[in-house]
Amino acid sequence: RYTARHLTNERMWPMSMPCFIEAEDKITLAQFGTSNVGSFKTLYREGLKNRYGALMQTISGVHYNFSLPIEFWQAWANITDEETGKEA
Repeated sequence: RYTARHLTNERMWPMSMPCFIEAEDKITLAQFGTSNVGSFKTLYREGLKNRYGALMQTISGVHYNFSLPIEFWQAWANITDEETGKEA
């Protein structure tokens, strides 16, 4: 809420995938200042832009990686069809 109240001419997008973007040249690269750390961060993102394109840098969000125990997969196999993955 704090951030939303204090944004001036910007908007927050609540999804991790971006809205339709007409052209990659409309995407502004993040700027982190002129300090050594800031320059490195900007240079790093320029490298990502060159490697993967600017559009890839618009994807954001919090993502969680976790593993399920083997017992889960054994139980899952007992209730699903091996070929389709659908409930048996």
